[in-house]
Amino acid sequence: MKGRYSYFEPRYEYGMFLTRAGRDDDAWQIFTDMLNEQSQLSPVERKSNKVWFAKAKDEVKKLSAVRKTA
Repeated sequence: MKGRYSYFEPRYEYGMFLTRAGRDDDAWQIFTDMLNEQSQLSPVERKSNKVWFAKAKDEVKKLSAVRKTA
């Protein structure tokens, strides 16, 4: 599930699980890895996974705010 360049929905869900478990740093890493891999995908792959990239970006924003206040 942590494979690079694939499995974006399960990886997003795993990141959300980590967030619920209080493991914000681990979740932040999952989401940022997803976003970093986005540029390496073909346009078709980016388009088919754009929902997961958008959700991951929102979660990174939330987690970054939490990390700054901690």
